[in-house]
Amino acid sequence: MRVTKSKLTEKESTQITKMVDKLVTVDDFTISADFGKDTYSLLKNKANRRKDFKDFWELFSDLKKQYMKYKIKSLSDNFEFYNKVRQYFKYLIMSKLFHELEKLDPMEALQIFLKMFQPPKKQKQQPKKQPQPQKGTSPSGKSKDKGGMSTDKGSLPIDMTKFKKDLPEIEKMIESGALDKEDVKKHLSKAAGIAHREIKLENIIKLIDKISDDVKKKDLEIFRIARKKELTEVWKRDEELKDSLTPDNEMNVKNYDTPIDLLKILPYQFMFSENEFTKRLARKELLIRNYQHRRLKKQALYLLIDVSGSMGGDANIYACGVALSLVRQAIEQGATYFLRFFDGAPHELHKITNKEEAEEMCETLIRKPFTGGGTSISSAVRQAIQDIKADSKKFEKVEIMVITDGCDHVNLSKEELKGIKLHSTIINGNNQDLKQISQTYLELDSSKLN
Repeated sequence: MRVTKSKLTEKESTQITKMVDKLVTVDDFTISADFGKDTYSLLKNKANRRKDFKDFWELFSDLKKQYMKYKIKSLSDNFEFYNKVRQYFKYLIMSKLFHELEKLDPMEALQIFLKMFQPPKKQKQQPKKQPQPQKGTSPSGKSKDKGGMSTDKGSLPIDMTKFKKDLPEIEKMIESGALDKEDVKKHLSKAAGIAHREIKLENIIKLIDKISDDVKKKDLEIFRIARKKELTEVWKRDEELKDSLTPDNEMNVKNYDTPIDLLKILPYQFMFSENEFTKRLARKELLIRNYQHRRLKKQALYLLIDVSGSMGGDANIYACGVALSLVRQAIEQGATYFLRFFDGAPHELHKITNKEEAEEMCETLIRKPFTGGGTSISSAVRQAIQDIKADSKKFEKVEIMVITDGCDHVNLSKEELKGIKLHSTIINGNNQDLKQISQTYLELDSSKLN
């Protein structure tokens, strides 16, 4: 008995039944086949998944009919079993794993999902007397059938224990960008000897097993945080409008200014009398088309990352994750990024302007450059200001972002910044001095990262 409402074609039902029969041997094949059909239905019907589930009374009514037909075990036990199956599916469709599966063809996604959590093979037993089989029983005859009334989770085509054990790690792998971020794939390939072609959804459980001994969990946590920040927050450069000689996406109207503008005079302006037209031309009052285009300002973001003693553990991981998400954007947005680590004093200046420099900095951030030294936020910000003033062209429209736990007194004023925007991210703490001089100020609790 299924827990979803939507009907499948005969071809789809037959294909799913054969697929499940090929993958598992179970005591109640109806449960196993219906579970596969429910999964397929949810993968296929993207628009109304929540509405596709049977409600309480519809589920109970169907079970009552099945119970009257087969009368195996109690009605209450069966209802409890199928209600748990329904709750499981409601949880599954909210997972990152399901989101990745829905990108594929539904039948292909179902096969990957069933293989991913395939239960261990059962030893062949002598067949016992069975109830009258119904449509959906094992085509090969290798599985038993009790009409879907066995209330046996061992009859599901997936190993639920394996699912509960592996799903949290799978979710973290997907969140880290292992399936679609090139820097994650390169790191895994280098650290665990995993070929790029192996890093795909159907191999994700094998991937978890392979990296468990060779890749530090903290490395993946940095990637995961970076991925999460990219999906929720993007640092955007400002736009500016520039006049253009050719038509673009935008146009406005302005007064005639130079002789070349004669070609752009609006047609209805020629309706004026000759004297009025000449008079307006002399006064530069004739209206012309003015084409414009938008461009991103050539901006730079200057990152200051605290690697002092108080930034150990989760704070350091989070700081590197945030920085990594911004470094990735450096290439995608065509902006320039500058980065200094600091503790009691600022460290060397790193410049990120191309893909190669970004990849090199990604590797540096994954190594978590934690020093364990003292903290001087003021000297780090002052060094950034000094760098900016020393080369104003290189640092056009620059903004400074400092990532710290705030464990330091900051004796800086807004006058020292002189128009430079300062953004502060405080991890596991607060800093009122920074709050007073920052354009944006954010306090974060690393224990709530999950």
